[in-house]
Amino acid sequence: MDDFAGEARRVLVVDDSEVVRTKMRMLLQDDRDLELVGEAADGESGVAMAADLRPDLVIMDLRMPGMSGIKATWELGSRVPECSVLVLTVSEDPEDVADAIMAGATGYVVKGAGDDEMRATIHRVAAGERVLAPKVASALVERTRPHDSNGDNKRREPPPPSEEVREVARASNFWPNLAVALVAGALLTAIGLGDEIADGTATAGTWMLAVANVVIAFMLVNAGLLARRR
Repeated sequence: MDDFAGEARRVLVVDDSEVVRTKMRMLLQDDRDLELVGEAADGESGVAMAADLRPDLVIMDLRMPGMSGIKATWELGSRVPECSVLVLTVSEDPEDVADAIMAGATGYVVKGAGDDEMRATIHRVAAGERVLAPKVASALVERTRPHDSNGDNKRREPPPPSEEVREVARASNFWPNLAVALVAGALLTAIGLGDEIADGTATAGTWMLAVANVVIAFMLVNAGLLARRR
């Protein structure tokens, strides 16, 4: 690939699993467009290394001893704002997805993804794109589908942000403006409405617009960030 016009993107991997770090090392070692510049086993070390190495991309686990991936992502937003964060985790839980996006992550992929999908996602996020893995986007859509277990037409609200995210949000003026576009765009794309919305022909399934609006609303209002935007 020649995604970056001959200039390799610098990548830092932050994950407490040696197995995962080894896999990422092997995945990146033969890729001339990506250069692995460091590895860390916890969030605090990852933030410190990122501040020193100034990578273009940090691949971040969510659950680690000490500082979590969520808090580390918030920290990177203020200390290394030019770097993108791709969350790599086992979790497909919409609450974790929402927390990661609100913290400033520009991509989210699960560890069970195949090598080709993983490599493609890393390239896209490193190039500045905003990416939710299809499986993750589908989970967000399913979470808000207007039906319950009995098939009744009953909407389920999107997950509220965790207390961890609320705490960090209250203590910080940082707000990832890209979050709204990332969530709404991924949700619409997940059900194939992206092109229809673009040309104004969406009819069936227009409820998805309301879903996107609900997601956006909970991100802005429930986290108490709307008044803090600068």
